[in-house]
Amino acid sequence: MSGVASAGTGGMEGFYSEISSLQDGLGNLRANVARIGDLHSRTLEITNDPLAQNHATQLEDFVEETRILIANLKQRIKDLEMQPSSERDARTRKQQIALVRSKFVEAIQHYQTVEQEYRSKYKQRIERQYKIQFNTIRPSNKSIVPIKPDASPEEVKAVVDSERSGQIFAEAVCHCFFGFISKGFMIIAKIDA
Repeated sequence: MSGVASAGTGGMEGFYSEISSLQDGLGNLRANVARIGDLHSRTLEITNDPLAQNHATQLEDFVEETRILIANLKQRIKDLEMQPSSERDARTRKQQIALVRSKFVEAIQHYQTVEQEYRSKYKQRIERQYKIQFNTIRPSNKSIVPIKPDASPEEVKAVVDSERSGQIFAEAVCHCFFGFISKGFMIIAKIDA
């Protein structure tokens, strides 16, 4: 498991070993958060469905791995805080644990910021898409869904917060793609005529 058990029997040497291991874990946490941020950015740029699914799977894996890592680091820091120490070592231990704990909190706050920025950018993307002026066909019932350029902020918020927000973007991308192909066929038809 962790070096916490050895820290009790190995004195300060075991303690410093666990601190070093925790710092390595924090480095892994920061790397995971950076990778999650990168995947979020790429997800916002992707219009290719299989690629989007691949990124979504990678993102889920990194989020789960990061959740487990956070829980592990949190427990190990708590375990270090609970270890008895001599008066001579108490001050040093307290300072080292406080430093590791503050770096842990910093990493968690950065992760929360990355997630909040992604949610904000995702909502902005859906808002923009909702306001684009054209009609598209909903695959589920083949009805026409108007996308409103003059949508009120309340209407946009309702759409962005709904479960349908991802579908609106996908429909808009499909519509744009099919519109582009249709124009290409029309140009080819004119050239052939």
